[in-house]
Amino acid sequence: MTRAIRRVLIVEDVPSLAETYAPYLATEPVETTVAHTGAAARDVSPSTLYRIQAWQDAAQQPTYL
Repeated sequence: MTRAIRRVLIVEDVPSLAETYAPYLATEPVETTVAHTGAAARDVSPSTLYRIQAWQDAAQQPTYL
């Protein structure tokens, strides 16, 4: 169940973050990115990996008010 919920959040909620943070995306190996999500490599498409990476990077960005 948890894995399905993660996929919904990544696919539906993260595209806007991917566009916003595209210039800041780290160039880390695909295997590392997949390991962070807990998903099997065969289950993750390249576009989803991009969104996952953007989501991870966005979570690490400082927020200025």
